[in-house]
Amino acid sequence: MLVRVLLSTPYPVNSATGVGSFVRSLADELRRQGVNIYLAEPPLDAEPRGIANVLLAIRSLREVLSHRRTIDVIHCQQLHLQSLVVGLAGRLTGAGVVLTVHGRSPTPPALRGLVFRLVEAFCARVPHRLVFVARTLQAEFGPIGSVISNGVATDRIREAMSSRELVRRELHAEDAFVIVYVGRVTSDKGILFLVDAVDAAKDSVKVPISLVLVGPVDDNLAARFAKRAQSTGSFYMTGPTTEPWRYLSAADLFVLPSTREGLPLSLLEAMAASVPVIATDVGDVSELVRSGVTGMLIPPRDAFALAEALRWAISHPDELSAFSRRAENLVVSGYDISTMASRYFHLYEEAIRSVSHPSDASHDGGNTR
Repeated sequence: MLVRVLLSTPYPVNSATGVGSFVRSLADELRRQGVNIYLAEPPLDAEPRGIANVLLAIRSLREVLSHRRTIDVIHCQQLHLQSLVVGLAGRLTGAGVVLTVHGRSPTPPALRGLVFRLVEAFCARVPHRLVFVARTLQAEFGPIGSVISNGVATDRIREAMSSRELVRRELHAEDAFVIVYVGRVTSDKGILFLVDAVDAAKDSVKVPISLVLVGPVDDNLAARFAKRAQSTGSFYMTGPTTEPWRYLSAADLFVLPSTREGLPLSLLEAMAASVPVIATDVGDVSELVRSGVTGMLIPPRDAFALAEALRWAISHPDELSAFSRRAENLVVSGYDISTMASRYFHLYEEAIRSVSHPSDASHDGGNTR
């Protein structure tokens, strides 16, 4: 069955964001499986907020309308204005609609917060098939939708990694213990806790620490961090980049300090690249990081606990190496990109059938609302 899919995303597919990486990897794998793929995405340096959200929704709507005769399925990402607009357009033009929820965003204050939650509520009712990347996310919505865990293309990640020595030279961190974070550099990702923890740890260890933040930086943090990056040789921000995996080559440790998550793709990618990990116990992270086995698990919003974990990690390289080997085996055996893509392809077929047979819309694994 030839299936033509439009993948819409509020984050650029080549950005260092979980959603962008998900869409890029899924698109590549679906093309390998013979699916025709169209994309509706913002520019690389775009931030999905304010008027930019409205403009993105309008551009994505035009994309849907221009391909209305050549699209069978629209696959949206996140409870986002773009998803609401293109999902409704898809239903009106006779396409099947699938929506993947990767996580929940913090609610803005006052009237913006009300609008934000209304968009989320309506988004969840639009698709023929609603998907969550984590069981904890699905639990927030009640007994609707299905869960498809994220998967990674391990071979492609390894191919994209560069020379460890080369990247460390570029970072001026040849002799340092390099800590890497990949994703959106925002407060809800726990970046401030990470920075405080590195400050607390660096005065009590014998090796210099370099912190590398890979990904787009929130405007509220950019100026604050820019001064810090200029005043020290141990703090780096890449900003938007098309090569996030490259920086994993230089890493001695990957840290994900998020205050909220689903099943984070950046964590899976670091584990697939055999980089030791420390992560906060949020969402479904504990399914990946088994403390003392595949990494270290700490409470969210706890800079002290993170600093202690960093000190331990720096002084126990052999244990870190054992963690990374077990973590890599876990990801390779249980979180393969081809398995994930095949499950989505099955949902696409179900969504297409739901257009012709509306009674199938409540089929097991679909949106029961």
